[in-house]
Amino acid sequence: MFFLSSMYFIIVFIFIILYKLLKYDNHDFKVKFGMVQLDVGTIFAAVYIVRLLHGNLLHVLVLVIFHFFIIFLAHNNKNRILEELKNPKTMIGKVLALVGFVGGGIAGIFSFLMARYFDIIFVCSFIYSGLLLVVLIFHASWPNKNTEREVL
Repeated sequence: MFFLSSMYFIIVFIFIILYKLLKYDNHDFKVKFGMVQLDVGTIFAAVYIVRLLHGNLLHVLVLVIFHFFIIFLAHNNKNRILEELKNPKTMIGKVLALVGFVGGGIAGIFSFLMARYFDIIFVCSFIYSGLLLVVLIFHASWPNKNTEREVL
C-alpha cells in the first residue's frame, strides 16, 4: 500500500508541476482531476478499512467493484439524482437534503461519537457510506458534452 500511495503521490506531484509550468487553465481538466482525486481517495479508504478490519484482497475487490457500480449508477441516472437533490420528493431525497443542510460539522461530531461508543465496523461502514454518497453526487453532476454545466 505504501508503494502504491507513494507512486500516486509522485504522479500527482508531476501533474501539478506541469500544470503550473504550462499555465494550463482548463475547467474540464480541473473537474476531471478532482474526480480522479476523489475516486482514488475513496479506493484508498476502502483498502485502509479492509486492512483495519483484517480483511483480504477479496474484500478490497468487492468494495472497489461496488465503487465502480456507484459511478455507473451516477452516470446513468444523473437526471433523477440531481432532480431529487434539488427538489426532494422521496424519503431518500429528504434524508440527503437533511444531511446537506446539517453540514460537515455535525457529521464530524457524529463520527466522533460513533468511534467512541460503537464498534469499529459501524464507524467504518458509516464513513465509507458517506464517501460513496459523495462519489455518487459528484459523478451525477458530471457535465454532459451537449448541455450546460449543472450547478448544485
